[in-house]
Amino acid sequence: MNRRTSILLLTSVLIAANQTKAQEAPPAPFGLQWQKSAAEVQELGVKLTEVEMADFGTSYAATHLPKALSDLETVILSFGYNDSLFRIAAISREFSNDDFGTSVRSRYNELATSLAKSYSSGTVYERKATESYYSAPDKFSYAISERKAVWFRMFSSPDADIELGIGSSLSDPYWRLIYTHRDGEKEFQSAKGQREADAL
Repeated sequence: MNRRTSILLLTSVLIAANQTKAQEAPPAPFGLQWQKSAAEVQELGVKLTEVEMADFGTSYAATHLPKALSDLETVILSFGYNDSLFRIAAISREFSNDDFGTSVRSRYNELATSLAKSYSSGTVYERKATESYYSAPDKFSYAISERKAVWFRMFSSPDADIELGIGSSLSDPYWRLIYTHRDGEKEFQSAKGQREADAL
């Protein structure tokens, strides 16, 4: 094999490798990959149970994920209308009787620190209630529940947007994470618009 042939062969191998890499689905949280079908996700051992979430197309509650967090309660995977994973919503177990929000905010801050190591930090929306009753320290979780206060941060990667926030059911707060794949969401919105146009 002469020098020229060797160079051409090496170039072909590198081009093929780059094309394969470009075709690989980008990584998503919990050991998943964006824009995979429901069947492909199930091949990883994930158990899917369909749930009604009209705003995001076909969606499933997911268990037995490849990776998970210790206090994770529920994960919802949304595949839109073309069977392509584009949204992952995760909710923790409730922090019972955490009126001051001490425990949930501690966990929220831990997650924010971890996310900042892998993603770019964006806007921080952490606003306590302004009304005197809801602004009392022991009403933090209740104020979140009544939407008198908001507590979340935004992060981003080249492929996705991430929202880390705190929700609450009266005095039982929880953290939530919402990951949205940008290209996948664009495809979903396009398909949604087409479906709505076809219905008219």
